[in-house]
Amino acid sequence: ILSGGCSMVAMVACNPYHWLIAIQLIIVSSCIAQSSGIAPTGEGPCPSSITGDLVSCDSLTGDWLVRNTNWIGVIDNTLVVVNCPPNYCFYNTSSPYVRVPQNISSNSAEVLCYPEGRRGFICGQCLEGWAPAVNSDPVVCVECREDTRGWLYYLLAIYVPVFFFFMFIVLFNVRFTSGPANAFILYAQLISTTFNQLYKPIDGYQRAYRTLYGVFNLQFIASLLPPFCIGKELDSLNVIALKYLEAVFPLFTIIGIVVFLRCKRFVRCCGRCASCGDRWVGSGRVANSLVHAFAAFILLSYTRFCLVTTYLLTPIPLWNTAMETVGNRPYFAGQHRFSDLSYILPNIIPACIVLVTFIAIPPILLLDYPMRWIERVIFKSPALTRWYPKVGVSIVLDTFQGCFHDDKRYFAGLYFTLRLFLFVTYFAPLILQYVLQQVLVTVFAVFLSVQRPYKKHSLNLLDSLLLLNMAIINILGIYSLVTDQLTPSMSSTSMLTSVFVIQYVLIWLPVVYVTVYWCWGSKVAWYCTHRSRGQVPQRKGSAVQLNGRAEVSTSVVEGRDRESEVERLDTSTLYVLIDDDQPN
Repeated sequence: ILSGGCSMVAMVACNPYHWLIAIQLIIVSSCIAQSSGIAPTGEGPCPSSITGDLVSCDSLTGDWLVRNTNWIGVIDNTLVVVNCPPNYCFYNTSSPYVRVPQNISSNSAEVLCYPEGRRGFICGQCLEGWAPAVNSDPVVCVECREDTRGWLYYLLAIYVPVFFFFMFIVLFNVRFTSGPANAFILYAQLISTTFNQLYKPIDGYQRAYRTLYGVFNLQFIASLLPPFCIGKELDSLNVIALKYLEAVFPLFTIIGIVVFLRCKRFVRCCGRCASCGDRWVGSGRVANSLVHAFAAFILLSYTRFCLVTTYLLTPIPLWNTAMETVGNRPYFAGQHRFSDLSYILPNIIPACIVLVTFIAIPPILLLDYPMRWIERVIFKSPALTRWYPKVGVSIVLDTFQGCFHDDKRYFAGLYFTLRLFLFVTYFAPLILQYVLQQVLVTVFAVFLSVQRPYKKHSLNLLDSLLLLNMAIINILGIYSLVTDQLTPSMSSTSMLTSVFVIQYVLIWLPVVYVTVYWCWGSKVAWYCTHRSRGQVPQRKGSAVQLNGRAEVSTSVVEGRDRESEVERLDTSTLYVLIDDDQPN
């Protein structure tokens, strides 16, 4: 630390702009160095091979003293120590350790499990008559009744709000992929999932900000309701896998709207409803609204796909009392093995499919724009060229990239890549996870401030400030976590209370930014004002209707090709909104 500190001082002396990075690295280095101590080993009835700070032994009684939120038990005839998933293991508020008899007679130490409904290997199962709650994240166990009300609550709390939310996007042509919303949506998605850095959060405070920011993860009123189950036969893995269906449901909604609009020629009631929809949205702008809805699905569901995939694929290491790794198990289901066929079929295979489709494709396509390697490969094959919807893909990609300079459109893909890398940190131990998150956010903020990719310079500043806000919240979380591990008796001191207050204020600070943004450029207010007067003012630009086989210059549609490339389109009706200020 001394040599590192000297190098930091030299670095800061050469370039004063490095002071923030230097302070962060010094704090993190000292925290890691202090947290690697050795717990006291017992004498007499205690084994002599106890090292590390997760478990120690009482030299008088021989009982195990297991640090809070950890589990000890016998797996495969080996005594192992495991760091528990959130809400799985008991937290002793009066002591940093939980006492467990040394002669563990079963495969699980029930005294270490969360007192409300947990049992089994690494507390991965619910008690008899209990079941995992479908509206909790992470999963908690609740008492479950044998009725159908749970399924009714599930549909009303999860799917109905998502359906009306995307209908709202289509009717009002709301766009979530504009420049001012990029960093805020990234912030909202991460602060309510992997970047949940509040130290020992009070449930009411945590629920308040997670409910608001959870909207951008397609979580609406479910977090406001008490935890409820939908069936005793489901386990934690089933509930986690159900979240895939919640994430892909907006796509089904969009497909349903398209089918509805297609069937208006054959069904009279569909035609009347579609005509009403055309008059409300604006004649010829339904296709534009559907494109924005599809882009919103990609953006808002991406974090949910990453989160669930991480839950299913993350291993939890098993240590012996000498803190040597002796194996691993699925993170949220310690009773299973990764090699079990019963785990591979319903969990590993769907997670891999989602990984190579919904998770991998969006950043690859967005990052590929400067070189267009994918299109070059596709166009070498006539069969692939015939099936590749170049114009459709270009229009969707432009909704993400239109706010960036032409030579820096790949930044839209970097935002998705940052989300993916931050979720990969789940594979690391807790303190290392926070450190990796700190490095990723800091590096991305510095890179963005140097490259300045947005056409509007104010957006570069706003995004940098939001990322800096995330970095400060994270570094305060690291300080609180390490302080609790080293000196648990200080957990109620005024210093940690001040840290909690600062974190909570910083978490809510971006709400001011997004409120000003939505009030200033609200399309909803524009529509409501003029529709109530029976007026449809002409917006800047013109809507061009092209019937039959049409020739469209991709330099206008895409806003990217400088050459006058002409595409032949087979379509019944195509509406293109041409705006002088917005090339996309």
